[in-house]
Amino acid sequence: MRVRYASTTMHEQNQARTRYARNSDVITERSSQRMQTDETLRKKNRQRSALYMTDKIANDVLYREKNRVRAAQSIKRRLETDEAYRNQHVASAKRYRRMKLDKDADCRRANRESAKQYRKKKLLNDVKYRYRDLQHTKNRLKTNVTACETNKRRAMNRYQNIRKQKQQKDYHRAVVYAGRHDQTNDLPAHIRRQMRKQRVKRKLSGCLHSTVKSLTPQQRYWVRRSRLMAVARQRQTTRHLQEQMQAQSGSSMLDIQLLFNKAV
Repeated sequence: MRVRYASTTMHEQNQARTRYARNSDVITERSSQRMQTDETLRKKNRQRSALYMTDKIANDVLYREKNRVRAAQSIKRRLETDEAYRNQHVASAKRYRRMKLDKDADCRRANRESAKQYRKKKLLNDVKYRYRDLQHTKNRLKTNVTACETNKRRAMNRYQNIRKQKQQKDYHRAVVYAGRHDQTNDLPAHIRRQMRKQRVKRKLSGCLHSTVKSLTPQQRYWVRRSRLMAVARQRQTTRHLQEQMQAQSGSSMLDIQLLFNKAV
């Protein structure tokens, strides 16, 4: 229609505009009715509109920008209101992302780094996610033989690398030294652990002197006696508190002792 209109003379174009101005309502109504009933006309109109829009987008910068903004607003509105379109849009985005990951190595590398950063952030901030990840890892190591072997090999390599570090060597020497000079076997286990940790820290800091080797039997006796008396006083105080709690609460002594041990 536009081609035929452009090929006519100026006089014929003026006559056509005048006729359209006089009968615009009738022409519009008739065109609307034909558009609703005639499938061929609708198809031609869609093709004509598509060609016109493509040509205008290619040649008109302002129209191209306006069309882009209008399309973005339309997509946003349809995503908010139309559930079927939203599901279709999500499926299309997943297909495009999968195709991009399959074909583009840079996109695949960037996606892998982004996933690593997101997982690290999630593990640091989300307790539930950290617990689920731990349970998933335990189940995978129990069921997947390949993953279990890989984890063992990775742990062994990490241990071998750590053994080569000077800090780890110094720590190992300090632990061995504290264990060999441990003369508190008659003390409770938790006190022995605390004293061993303190000796290891002093050994690592270079503040552990050779006083243990130079102690006489009498000096070792008094050191041991002081420690045993301190433990006895602590046990006597704990027993007194347990008896008070039993008198006030009426619970059995066994339950109270289990509660105290759990608190310790």
